[in-house]
Amino acid sequence: MMRRERSFHHRPIAIGRSLARTWIVVAMALIALVNILYIWPIKLGPAPAKRATSSVASIRVHARKDLADSLSALVDDLPRYVVHLHCADQSAVCEEQRHSGRCSTHLLDDFHTCPASCGVCPALELAVRSSMNLTAEQLVVVRQPGPPSCVDDISWCGQLGAAEEECTTKPLQLVGVCKAACGACLKPAAMGLAGKGGGEAVLSPSAGTGRIAHAKTGGIGDAGKGEPNLNPVVVAGADDDDDNGGGGDDGSGCFDAVDMCAWWAKNDPRVCQRVAEDLQAWWWVAVACRRSCGLCGSATATAIGTTTATATATATDAAAGVKHRLVSAARLGVQVGEAPDGSPRVAVFEEVSDEPGACGDSQPQCATWAAAGECRRNPGFMNAACPKTCGTCPVIVNLKQPLAKVRLNNGVLQPTVGYGCAGLGDSTSRTVRWALEAGYRHLDSAQAREWYREDLVGKALSEFLKEVSISVQQGRGEGAVSRGARVDRGSGGLAGSGGVVRRQDIFVTSKLHPRHLGYETTLRQFNASLRDLHTSYVDLFLLHYAECWGNLCEGAVPKGNFFDSWRALEELYEAGLVRAIGVSNFSPDQLSKLLASARIRPAVLQVHVDPLERNEALQALCRHEGVVLTAYSTLGTQWGGSHGNPVLGHPVLQAIGQEVVAAAAAAVAAAAAAGNGNGSGGGGGSRSAAQVALRWALQQGLVVLPRSSNQGRIRENLQLYDWGLSAAHIRQIAHLKPAT
Repeated sequence: MMRRERSFHHRPIAIGRSLARTWIVVAMALIALVNILYIWPIKLGPAPAKRATSSVASIRVHARKDLADSLSALVDDLPRYVVHLHCADQSAVCEEQRHSGRCSTHLLDDFHTCPASCGVCPALELAVRSSMNLTAEQLVVVRQPGPPSCVDDISWCGQLGAAEEECTTKPLQLVGVCKAACGACLKPAAMGLAGKGGGEAVLSPSAGTGRIAHAKTGGIGDAGKGEPNLNPVVVAGADDDDDNGGGGDDGSGCFDAVDMCAWWAKNDPRVCQRVAEDLQAWWWVAVACRRSCGLCGSATATAIGTTTATATATATDAAAGVKHRLVSAARLGVQVGEAPDGSPRVAVFEEVSDEPGACGDSQPQCATWAAAGECRRNPGFMNAACPKTCGTCPVIVNLKQPLAKVRLNNGVLQPTVGYGCAGLGDSTSRTVRWALEAGYRHLDSAQAREWYREDLVGKALSEFLKEVSISVQQGRGEGAVSRGARVDRGSGGLAGSGGVVRRQDIFVTSKLHPRHLGYETTLRQFNASLRDLHTSYVDLFLLHYAECWGNLCEGAVPKGNFFDSWRALEELYEAGLVRAIGVSNFSPDQLSKLLASARIRPAVLQVHVDPLERNEALQALCRHEGVVLTAYSTLGTQWGGSHGNPVLGHPVLQAIGQEVVAAAAAAVAAAAAAGNGNGSGGGGGSRSAAQVALRWALQQGLVVLPRSSNQGRIRENLQLYDWGLSAAHIRQIAHLKPAT
């Protein structure tokens, strides 16, 4: 009992000692924590000045100062600086849009909506890396809809104080790891897109292609064998934090797809100004930095490069001026595809300024007719007679760096130079073989025996592929290459992968004879083309004409019209038997009617275009509608007559060919004089008038189909990608008339 009382009386003393020990431990822990958080990190740099230690607040103030002084020394120890690009479809209907031929070619319209399905992502990634000098490791591409997160990569970024002001004087490496603190990315104003990460639900990779899974073509699908899967791949677990997602969303679904856009807009290279000044190189800004550059539709009043709502009126006016220049530069559209070296690229149409007074009215009554409404009621006549009064003067366009392959409005790649198989008669098999061996990977044929021997085209193609396959199987791959499987220099990189040619590497076009117009007859006759071409599918099938004319149908009456045949083409397309569908020799009115009614939009229009018959109205319509225009008879074979070929014999085209070579020789000589080259190349000879005509068509954004039965000229007509025409040359050709 006494022990219990004694123990009881001494318990307050024991408790007091225990509390004292506890407070000592807590104090020591606080001191250690302060050292870890505020003192130890800055010792990575020079020895800090003596600091007051009277309070944690005082330590924090001095630690910030010392941290700022030591940043240069810390940069080498920072995590790797990376930029995040989100490139994925923003809508659940993108795959269906692509399938129906509705991929946009207008940068400021809905080009950003379906970049994965429409094949824009590879070009977007490459363009961002190139413009911003980023390595492949520095640019992280995430296949997830919505904007990237706007967060810091390290915990102490918030200690920078007045972050945005201080960051402008700090190394870019620091800005890259402290994006949120430095204002390099935009934090969400509101979550305007559905779901985490800020995007609508995206179709699964198989959702858009289920309808053609039963195709009898070995599963080519829409895009065909050998092409990349264009369906978006959602990265599981990325940006799944509700508090950090939506880094560039303004609440309307408009956001920055790159998490450094805000910084690049406010600081060098000031991308929003760059895109307005050089759309060809900086087009990606209009897609990836829409919010930072004020390209959000309802957000057009936002100052370009300004992230706050308190932007000055001067900044807003400047932004409006930049946007006006950008809208003007982008109005002609773009093409998506591959460069001659096979790299993904977006090429931008540019306008070439015309000479003053070049466009005028030819009739004195134009003003009276226009006042009476004739420009609208009778556009065909008025555009020809009164273009100035009606405001329809042709725009001279230039695609300075043409693509070697263009992506059609349904995502399929088409080589921009093909071999035209018309008018070759019994020599068709031999000349087609020469073309394939020279490097052509696009053959244009048709059912019309009046001009084509489709059976001989199929024979040459089948034999060529069979011989290449046998050579490879026997271990003589180089032998196959020596027979022409590898493309000659300048041909645009149109060979198959690894120099071996497969069926899917060759783009084959056929056309329905107009005597077979009608739903049932079209389906039946399509099988005849498959049989003649020795193939299980064709890449492009066209309606050759909208109707019979002259003696073309030899008195036969078609069982339907082109609308009936188009329904049949849509079914063939959805069955996977043809990868793209289109029309040939349609007028602007006929094409417009088909576009208005078609469930699957035509991907291609093929018509006669040459430097003397430029067909500007159809070119403009196709650019506006996202239809690729393929030009036949670009070398003047449609003119006929007894005075020779007016295109190949035109003195202006011949002179341009000589000027191109002379300019190249002068550039080589200048480079050699400056010590930047050896002075070789570029001299002697000239570019032929045929090459000038073909290159002009490519710089109009057209696909060309040169035809020749001469083996040397077949090769020559493919040498089109390693040189170009100047804007002055394009302007000259725009006003060319037959020589007298």
